[in-house]
Amino acid sequence: MKYAIFLAAMLIFTGCQSLAGKPGKISPENMILKIYVEHKKGLDIGDKNILSQIFTSELANLLLREDECRERTREICNLEFDPIFATQDFDGNPKDLVVVKMSSGPSIYAVTFTDISRKTLIYEFIETPDGWRISNIIYPDKPSLKAILSVGL
Repeated sequence: MKYAIFLAAMLIFTGCQSLAGKPGKISPENMILKIYVEHKKGLDIGDKNILSQIFTSELANLLLREDECRERTREICNLEFDPIFATQDFDGNPKDLVVVKMSSGPSIYAVTFTDISRKTLIYEFIETPDGWRISNIIYPDKPSLKAILSVGL
């Protein structure tokens, strides 16, 4: 299950690198699109520098803690699924991907796609001095990414 964290960070980082000369200086919409396009590539998320180009420092630290727990225990810790596809099983090829800026806030985006099933995830972003960063992902049928990773703090 360690793949979930690796895949999430991998996509986002490669998307940031390839869409702009300076990592992280892309719009939330473009970051989301690249996340889903680049999901099949790999990345070591144990690198705080990479995570800091994708996530807020709070969420990056929670992901690092999750990775350290999995390394230490060799078991699933808090995150039991891929955070980008919100499932354990996915084909990595989202169809009918739609990103919509929600009216409830300038930094909230609904992301709808079909992988094995049709689903909508909500991405929350915060604009930092270094660019947009993902601050949370809200799932329709489970706690948010931040809530899941915060268990046991």
